[in-house]
Amino acid sequence: MTQKPAPRNESIVDRKTFLRIAFNGAFISAVMVWQYLHNFLGALPEEKTSAYFTLFIVFQLFNAFNCRKLSAESTFKNFGKNKIMLGAFAAVFAAHVLIVEILYKPFGLFPMRWIIWVRCLFAALSVVAVSEAYKLVYRALKKNFGKKTDIRGLPASVKE
Repeated sequence: MTQKPAPRNESIVDRKTFLRIAFNGAFISAVMVWQYLHNFLGALPEEKTSAYFTLFIVFQLFNAFNCRKLSAESTFKNFGKNKIMLGAFAAVFAAHVLIVEILYKPFGLFPMRWIIWVRCLFAALSVVAVSEAYKLVYRALKKNFGKKTDIRGLPASVKE
């Protein structure tokens, strides 16, 4: 709410935001394909569908945290202030646990061992870590290369 409204003809998603969305999407897709091909979570044959579904759902929940800050600012800044989002995250996760552990039959799922739940959570949490690393690199590059400098590398505003 600190930024001025965008002009009507301006794109909603700028280049920087589009690159972050594409980066996170590619990362999530790669991990999902890796799980499908190699079962790195170690799910039993009957747990594989549930583990894959859970990994997808939890990736989306954690990625929602990434979307809180579309700028290069850390996702963790003011993390606990948005009680509604934290409540929504908890409610969706609780509903998912209910579906996988109790109401699994209509969904073609199978209850999972607790270790698979933990592995799914940590694997999906990686999208936050990767996004924070991306933002950290972006901030460092912007800090080092975003300044206007003259041919000697001095700030352009410095006059001799």
